[in-house]
This record gives sequence, C-alpha cells and structure tokens, in this order.
Amino acid sequence: MIHDPERDAATFLGGEMPPKRAAAFERHLLECEDCWREVSEGRRGRALAESARELASQQLREDVRAAVAAFSPEPARRTRRWLAAAAAVFVIAAGTSTFLVVRDPSQPEAIAAAVADFRTGRLPVAQPATRTAPDLTSAGLVYVDGGSGRIGEFRIDAFAYRDRAGNGVLLYLSDEPFPVAAGADRSSDTWTASDGEVALLCAEHPHALLLLGRDADVLERAANALGAV
Repeated sequence: MIHDPERDAATFLGGEMPPKRAAAFERHLLECEDCWREVSEGRRGRALAESARELASQQLREDVRAAVAAFSPEPARRTRRWLAAAAAVFVIAAGTSTFLVVRDPSQPEAIAAAVADFRTGRLPVAQPATRTAPDLTSAGLVYVDGGSGRIGEFRIDAFAYRDRAGNGVLLYLSDEPFPVAAGADRSSDTWTASDGEVALLCAEHPHALLLLGRDADVLERAANALGAV
C-alpha cells in the first residue's frame, strides 16, 4: 500500500478524513509503524502546545519537552504507552526512568493515580488482564491495549481505547467500588467529576468501573455501552 504517513496522520488528527477512510486508517494504524509513529508524534505535539499556555516557568516547560523527547516510546514498546506522553507536570528521578507526577492531595489516592496515569499516557499494567476487554465500538472507541495491575490500593484490569480523532479513554474495572472523586456530582450509584482537563465517570454496576477521558460525552457513551447508565 503506497501512502504518505505524515500527510495521512495530519488529515486523520485534523478530522478532515472521511468517516469510512478514517475507520480504515484506524485499522491500518495497528499494522503500520510509520503511521502509528506519525499519529503519536502529532498527538504529543498538540499536548505540548497546550502545555505552553499553562502558567509554568520556562525551565519547567523545557524540562517537559526534554522528557517527552527522551521517553518517546519505541514501536516495540508501544503497547504499554497507550498515548504519546502528555504535557503533565512531572520530573524525572536522577538516574532512573521513574515519573514523579504532581498530584492533587484533595483526591483519593486511587483517583489521583488514575488521573496521573491518564495525563502521562501510562497504562498501569504488569500482567495480562483477568477480564476480556469490553467492546466499545458502539461508543466510537477502538481497543488499543489492556492488562492487570494496581492503582493505589485497588487491583484493576485496565483497558485503553481511542476515538476516531486519536483521543484516548481509559477504563478501569475492579472487584471493589472506587472512591468518590473530590467535587463529584453523584447520582444513585454513579458519579461524574473533572480534574482539570480530565473527565471522570464512575459506576458500581454491572461492574465497579472508572472511565477517564477528555470528553464527558464520550465517557457517557462508553458507560452506556457498558450498561452502567
């Protein structure tokens, strides 16, 4: 297949690709390293542009740019870096690749960890998932990767999805109900909240689940597909 990865990625991310072609391009991304890399770098560039508008020191912005460049995922490792590194405020511990993320102390530990993971594009998994990844195609979401791990004290299965524009959504499933986020709007056994630019939706039935993304409407569609609302 003759194609131009840079041009196709720009058209895809800019929302200018016709729906049928975009769906085909999403399938193509799973097989083409060049196109995957172009889409990832495009998303990373947008995140950096957004971060430049935040009130932060020049040195901090330079540190973020340097860290993103240093830790850009190689193709062979992409399955555990479900999004390009986002413009979260972080520092790198000297001599290690551990990210120390600034977290909101008002949030419960598990919620703060989930938000930090979303912002850095990290999928907190160490082994295969114990559950099958839910099918969220009816919500316009394509499955990217998944596995089993922990956030805070919670053992979870984590699944990463993305929409047609390349925006990511994280789904956590647990055997225990998640804590309620600071400032959440509660309704029966569900709640919604936001932490900066990150939207959250949590439900207790049919599973204890937590959804994170940048678009609350997308999360609601995902929750509907899961039978949670």
